Amino acid sequence: MSVIRKARGARHLMAVLYGIAVFLAFGVWSEVTSWNAYRERVSSQLAETARAVGNHVDDVIEVAKQPLGALALDLDRDWATALGGLHFISTMRTLAEQSRFVRSLAFVRADGYLVESTLSPLSPGLNLGHRDYFEHHKTSPSLEPHIGNPAFGPVIRDWFITISRRVNRPDGTFAGVLLATVSIDHFAKFFDGYALGEGRTLLLIGTDGRVLLRLPVEASSSVVSLAQTKFFRERLVVEPFGTAEYTSPFDGERRVGGYFRSAASGITSTVGVATSTLFADWVRQVAMRWAFALMAVMGAVFLGIRWQRQSWMRERSEAETAARVAEFRVIANASSDLIEKLDHAGTREYVSPSARDLLGREPEDLIGHPIFFGYGPEAEADWRAALSRIRGGSSVERLIFSKTAVDGGTIWLESLITKAADTGGMVVVTRNITGQKMLQEKLDAQTKIDELTRVFNKRHFNAALQSLTSAALAPGGRPFSLLIVDVDRFKMFNDTYGHVPGDACLRRIATAIASAVRASQDVVARYGGEEFALLLPDVGPERAADIAEKVRAAVFDLGIEHRANVPWGRVTVSIGCATFDGTILREANELVVLADRALYRAKTEARNAVRVHEPVGGV
Repeated sequence: MSVIRKARGARHLMAVLYGIAVFLAFGVWSEVTSWNAYRERVSSQLAETARAVGNHVDDVIEVAKQPLGALALDLDRDWATALGGLHFISTMRTLAEQSRFVRSLAFVRADGYLVESTLSPLSPGLNLGHRDYFEHHKTSPSLEPHIGNPAFGPVIRDWFITISRRVNRPDGTFAGVLLATVSIDHFAKFFDGYALGEGRTLLLIGTDGRVLLRLPVEASSSVVSLAQTKFFRERLVVEPFGTAEYTSPFDGERRVGGYFRSAASGITSTVGVATSTLFADWVRQVAMRWAFALMAVMGAVFLGIRWQRQSWMRERSEAETAARVAEFRVIANASSDLIEKLDHAGTREYVSPSARDLLGREPEDLIGHPIFFGYGPEAEADWRAALSRIRGGSSVERLIFSKTAVDGGTIWLESLITKAADTGGMVVVTRNITGQKMLQEKLDAQTKIDELTRVFNKRHFNAALQSLTSAALAPGGRPFSLLIVDVDRFKMFNDTYGHVPGDACLRRIATAIASAVRASQDVVARYGGEEFALLLPDVGPERAADIAEKVRAAVFDLGIEHRANVPWGRVTVSIGCATFDGTILREANELVVLADRALYRAKTEARNAVRVHEPVGGV
């Protein structure tokens, strides 16, 4: 027996170790997948940043080109006097002050000497003939602007890039260069505005592969050319926008990032981050998960060892364990809550298995559809309104609606919609509240129904009267009528036959009244004692009188004996009628007063009769 037990223990240990190995393998696979997804997500974000930087660079270049064009136009108009005149110098300074991005404007004549600069009155006279932009324009006849390499300004000691334009004499010969400078600090501030964190770099690459700008700034970067790299020769031609992984020619770091090549200027913006920095960021994010995973592995090892040591006790506790498992399954299967995850538009991204019981559909059939799919057209408007409120800023919404069940019956559902602030999506928890709804409706009905006669009570009558009055006073409102019914000589009936037969008599009268009116529209209520009140929507005076007569006849035809009610010898009722049309009467209680007056006439003039209020003097 001990050998068998040891073998079983060994099998248990092997199972635990195998489970741990599977768990670790899955964990490694999951983390590799997580790392790749994180790297792709960051690369996509950096590509969008590169696009934004590229568009901004285009804007800056366009703004810087404008004053150069204006100054060139002045020279073309009057070459002889413009260059040496004060107007040209004043115009240059005005344009520099008005431009948002231009650091300075300058003119370098054909021999390489600086004639005028808006940056410093001490600058003219400097020899700039060795600058790359001067050599470019001197040898190239093109009048198109040229973007030069980064340079360090000795006057205010800052880095800048140049945007220059060739100037010709009237005979077409080279006359010099108009120059605009843009501070690299401007691009650095724009780049820093994205709060990308440390270790991020920005490259601006010219159409010929020259590195125009690198942030952080390095003096050596301006002499680097990427023209012969595979990325520049092949990748940019096929895909002007995307992500890439590359080795930096500056520091040898392996980087991931995104790039964007402007169709307008041809300048390529690349934003990258060192893979080591990115990996460190990712590790900081998943460190807690790793800690929990390690704790889980350690816990599993501990439980496995403990399981092995106590394996001899399992035979004795199998029945108890099976009972506990069965109990757990009963509890799990009894849960009817449906949990769904939605995107920002309200489309299902995840549906829990409870959908089978609650909605009669497989979860896979619901994923990809709007949340109101499967609930019917009546609930769609409520769902759309709730989703709109969530998108408008609400954090939690609650809906209660009905749905046709699989068996054809009606169930009531309650959904709690919670906005997920981190993803912009929503989480919906839906449960079956049919039982609570039926109980609530039963309780509501009990508060509205008269216990003796089983018609509505006076509380419900007052609410219905106020609602009809408000509707009648609204634009386009419809009239309604009120009947007050009183049982003739009912006190004598109780004195003659007793209160128990009196109660039975009231119940039969209530049934007869209810059968004489429209069950789905009209309101029949016990008004008090032996009085009943009827509210008849969309009914005018003439039709109200006809209905009152029908009620009177229905009670009369019951033939309930009432010897004291002479001359008929049976139970009869008197009825007063009044109509509210929103023209003369303005308050609900005024209608009650008029119907009561009509009832008084019916009681004093005849009994077993109907009287309709006839307005006298406007009332």
